[in-house]
Amino acid sequence: MSRQKPRRLEEQWITEVPANADVDFDPRKEARDERKARVAKNEKQRLGNAARAAGGTGKKGEDGEPRPRDARKQQIEPTLATSRISTASMGKFDRKLDGEKKVRGVKRKFDPTEHPLSDEKDASLALISRMGSDAKKSRRDPAAAPDDEPMLNVCKAVRFASKGRGGVALGRAAAGGRGRGGGRGRGGGRGGKR
Repeated sequence: MSRQKPRRLEEQWITEVPANADVDFDPRKEARDERKARVAKNEKQRLGNAARAAGGTGKKGEDGEPRPRDARKQQIEPTLATSRISTASMGKFDRKLDGEKKVRGVKRKFDPTEHPLSDEKDASLALISRMGSDAKKSRRDPAAAPDDEPMLNVCKAVRFASKGRGGVALGRAAAGGRGRGGGRGRGGGRGGKR
């Protein structure tokens, strides 16, 4: 923008006056007031920016607490890292932004390919002892099950036995009753070829 452009409206020798303007409307004065208001607003923003920049170069403010902007930045970083990899390709083919930090994942530690036989033996024995622990045995043994926790999920058994129709339909089928629909499928009518 050139230096003269903001004053162009003030220096025009002919200016259109709105139809609803006052009798003493001065377009030059109006343009000058608008320009001065813009200049004042820009100056106020410039001073605010300078004060914020002079607030310190560290992450903490004068009172030792993190500055609000830095605290918000720390709060957003994990969310941003998650959103980067939430695509089908896990962010592998996405464009990187300028100044974007590399996402630090969890370091995977691999066991050496060759290790002593005693270590493998100990690991196998530990696995077997965990598989045969009392906690697992008590879940399988019906005698060890507490009285308030039945071993059979009754609702699931009824649903399976009645093919999803419920306990009432299971009772009708056991009693030999036809129930609703005449026992010929869902339609209840003749239906189909004979």
